Amino acid sequence: MGVPNLSTPTYFPAVSSTCSVGPPEELLRLLSEAAYPRVLVSAYDCRHKIGGDLSKAATLVSTLRRAGCTVLLDSGIFECQVLGITDWSAKEYAEVAGVVPHDLHLSYDGPTTERDHRERLNRPEPLLNIIHGGDRQGIVTKTRQAGDDGSVSGVAIPDRECGPNLLERVRTLSAIRHELNRCDELLLLHVLGCGNPVVMASYALAGADSFDSLDWVQGAVDVRTLTVTDPILLGSTGCKCGFCSDLPGPDRERAILHNLLFYQDFGVRLRQMIQDRTVQDFLQEFVGKERAEKVVKAVTEVEAGQLGANAR
Repeated sequence: MGVPNLSTPTYFPAVSSTCSVGPPEELLRLLSEAAYPRVLVSAYDCRHKIGGDLSKAATLVSTLRRAGCTVLLDSGIFECQVLGITDWSAKEYAEVAGVVPHDLHLSYDGPTTERDHRERLNRPEPLLNIIHGGDRQGIVTKTRQAGDDGSVSGVAIPDRECGPNLLERVRTLSAIRHELNRCDELLLLHVLGCGNPVVMASYALAGADSFDSLDWVQGAVDVRTLTVTDPILLGSTGCKCGFCSDLPGPDRERAILHNLLFYQDFGVRLRQMIQDRTVQDFLQEFVGKERAEKVVKAVTEVEAGQLGANAR
């Protein structure tokens, strides 16, 4: 099973009720205004947080898709964990998936088996199977199982579960990509909860294809340093994008639109760096030569088979 046509690496802004900036429907409106071509939406939010009406969520998401937006539907387990919800089920997720249009979806990773999930969801759209932690050997084993399953189009793994630091996470993602490359079909590798541009570049070097996070609503990206600053300071960063120079209105909304444009442009830039083999040069600019060389070495160790799957 293939995935929708995506130019990768790419970024999915995550829309979540756990974000304090605004309700999910307001964030979807901003995405629509910005004509952003990708979004991750929570099934739990579609059912309970977007106007309290599943049909309203379906209408909002349909509008995005008609404008060319690729929609990744998440099971909502993250929101349930943050909000302390304990009665959200795979059955309810399947019901939402049957009403809210989407292009691909993540597996239900709550209190039920993956097999049970697939039987109950039973959707034709491409599935990304979520892999949860343990050691690297366990992650690789689960990746192999996913790759052998003809019903999936890729895997997704939470950033925080890839390892305790950047180099270990790069090694883990390299090992996952190495395993996925054994499959006959090209499978997507998605990293959950990653939106830092420098980290994204490191992971893309390791073979990651796509990312999602709430970073786009949690501050304003300073395009000079790739760090996040307070939205009220956005005007002092020297950004000349259309949202910064022309858009009136609240600083927070301007910052969100600025961030969306940044991530879209950065995806294009990252794809070009991969093509030109200049990712190491980019990393060196922001983390220094020694650190950049260590990231590249972490990738090549796995590619050359020099690193055991459970090495730490």
